[in-house]
Amino acid sequence: MAYLGLSNIKVANESLQPLAELKGLKELAISNQFSTEEFAKLSVALPNTTCDKFSPFVRVVLPDGLDLMVVGKRKPFLNSTNDSAKMKKYEERFRALQEAFQLRLDG
Repeated sequence: MAYLGLSNIKVANESLQPLAELKGLKELAISNQFSTEEFAKLSVALPNTTCDKFSPFVRVVLPDGLDLMVVGKRKPFLNSTNDSAKMKKYEERFRALQEAFQLRLDG
């Protein structure tokens, strides 16, 4: 399987875990309706898959200068110029989640 696109889906347990089995997946396009933890975990499970949600932010263009969407359900939109402290916090959290999941896989 090379590409998978998922949008406007309802997942009973709100988990992306079943997708972790798709080791041959090259590209994933998915809406931002899952938790940050689920995206971080999947990014570790599928290191050879490209997905814009496998990083702390996604670039967007919105009114009022908002140009970043924080990855994860119910996360804010930010301005990359004015919200650098918040950006750093979200990036550190995302990277810490990835590290923790990687340790579990390695352990």
